[in-house]
This record gives sequence, C-alpha cells and structure tokens, in this order.
Amino acid sequence: MEKKSSLAPGFVLFAISIIFLITAGSLLQTRYGLMGLAATEIGLLAIAILGAMSLPGGIRKAFEVKMPQLKEASASFCVYIGTYGFTIGAATLLLYLFPAMAEVSNAINDFFSEGGWLLVVAVSILPGICEEALFRGTIQSVFSKIQTIWIIVAITGVLFGLFHLDVYRFLPTMILGFGFAYIMAKTGNLLYSILLHMIHNFLGIMPLLFSNGEAAANEAAVVANPIQVAGSAAIFFGMGFLFVALGVRKFNGESLHKGNKKQTLLTIICFVVIAAGFMAINSSAGAVACDMDLSLTFYEEYNESISFDSPVAGVYQVEISIDTNGSRGYVELFDTNGKLVFMSGEGTSFSASGPVSLEKGSYFCHIVIDPVQEDQHTQANVKVLVKR
Repeated sequence: MEKKSSLAPGFVLFAISIIFLITAGSLLQTRYGLMGLAATEIGLLAIAILGAMSLPGGIRKAFEVKMPQLKEASASFCVYIGTYGFTIGAATLLLYLFPAMAEVSNAINDFFSEGGWLLVVAVSILPGICEEALFRGTIQSVFSKIQTIWIIVAITGVLFGLFHLDVYRFLPTMILGFGFAYIMAKTGNLLYSILLHMIHNFLGIMPLLFSNGEAAANEAAVVANPIQVAGSAAIFFGMGFLFVALGVRKFNGESLHKGNKKQTLLTIICFVVIAAGFMAINSSAGAVACDMDLSLTFYEEYNESISFDSPVAGVYQVEISIDTNGSRGYVELFDTNGKLVFMSGEGTSFSASGPVSLEKGSYFCHIVIDPVQEDQHTQANVKVLVKR
C-alpha cells in the first residue's frame, strides 16, 4: 500500500494552480479579457510541465499521448456523452433551485462577448490542452499510485470541480471531471480527454458564436416550473446513466448483447425514468394564458390594460400582431407589481414574438394605439396569444 505522503505532490500542484488563478490569473483576465484568459491557461500549462518534470517518469509519463484506437475512442465518447447528460441534468436542477446562477451565467457571457476565433482559442482549445495536461496529466499521474480506479476518479473529479472557483458550477464541473478522469485511467492516453474537453467547451460557447451572446443570456434567465425541471433532469440523468454504463462495458470488453439480470434491470429502470421525464414535460405543456383577438374602432388614443392569468409557472411563447389604418401602436405585458416582462415594439402593422418566463398568477396586457390625428376614425386589429 502506498504511503499517503506519496500523494502530496498532486495536492501541492493543485494548491499552486489555485493560488495562480486567484492572483496572476485574476489580474490577467481583469485587465486583458479573453487574452488574459488565454495567458492564464498557458500559465497553467507551465505549472503542469514543471510539475511533471519533478515527478518520477517526468513529462513522458505524465503526458502520455498515443494514436487513438477505435474501441477506446468509442468507449470514451460514450462515457463523455453520459457524463454530459449528468452535467446538464445537474445544471437544470441548480438553475431552478438557485436562480442567481443565471446571473453568474450571464456575467460569464458578458466576459466572453468579444467572440470570434479568440473565444474559440481561449475557451475551447487552450483549456482542453492546458487543463487536461494539469489534471489528467500531471496531477492524475500522481494519484495513479492508488490501486482503486474509482478513488482516483473521485479525487481528481472533486479537485477539478473546486478548481473552477464557482459554487454554482462545482457540481457540473466535478461530474465532468469524473468522466475525464475515468477515461484517462482506462486508456492511459491524454489525447482523448483533451479532444473531448475541447468539444465540451466548444458546445458551451456555440450560442455566443452564432448569436452574439443574446440567446445564451436569455436561456440562462429561463426558470421553468417544477414539473418541467424534474422531467428534464430525469431525461438527462437517465440518458447519462445509459451512456456511461455502455462506455464502461466497452472499456471492460463486455458483450453489449448479453447482460446479467442486474444490468438488464438497471437499463429498464433508466428507460422508465426517461419516459416519465417526457410525460412530466408533456403534462405541463400546452397551457394558454392569454388569447385575445380584438377589432377596435375609436377616435382618441386607445390605452387599455386587460388582465389575464398564467395557469402554471414556466416559459411561454408570446405572439402579437397589430394591424391599423395608419396609427402606431404597441403591446406590453406587466406583472401585478408593474414589472415589464415583454414588449412588442412599435409600429402601424407588425408582428412580434418571443419567449417569456411567467410565474403562476395574474398579469396585464397593456395595449396602446395612437391615432394619426385626433378625432380621426381609427380601426385596429390586435391579436395577443400567450401559450406554452
């Protein structure tokens, strides 16, 4: 049995990387944005290299990279897909339980607003190389002295979660760390975790690359109802377990067509959980909060507020259309506290649509149409639909 002291270099390297992030890394990112983030990642790579040089076996052992093999690659991908499912399921629950997490996500989106190839390099490519070299390379090579693979995976995953210095992201990043650590322990090939880490981070920044951050910010602000949250989490956890189990069986060389009773029972349970998740989501869909079709005739400004009720909390789709004989109008949705939750824009004839997060309760639809001239006969058709 290995002495506990022999594991100390792994914890020391982790502590050094945290100190570097808090001091130099924080300063670089505050002053130089994404360029500072890229410099921080390179600094982490330097820590990984210097640490590997001080260990028995050196860089060659810590950063072992080999040509991919089809069996290992397919097993690694299955484990990653399953791990990704678990991280999304965990993030879904956390976003509902801790709404402040949306503010953190939006703050990160703002930091990444420079976009372009610099975003890809600083957030996808460099972290894939540098963070994997540090954690699955140098640090995990220290913990490889431990005989039990699941202990190695647990320690490395927890450290990876702590490394991100974010209480809200700790659980998802820890789960991701479990997956990458397991892949490295089974393959001994750093290339798999590097490529999968790059892919994972790229998936995270895709909305920022193709919508200038707006879609990601709106998504982070969405708060669904408890039934939807539970259903979504069940689907992701069920799918996650199925893919992780598939990857583990591939790594262990077990037949995919023959399983023992326990494996068969767990598979059936996963499918039942997934089916229950879809049923939960469908049961809360289709609710209509507001459905108005107004034909108006007036001579002065039309300014009315019409109340409606949201039957369940969740994300609704708002569809508004105004058609007038030259008068300008707009539609706004307010809650009972006077907080604006949706605005259509203004015009004579137009349509507007978009998602809005509503709690269960009462709201007001405020319709304003200004005649082109006072005392002029004005006609307007206004349609407002708020549905799930």
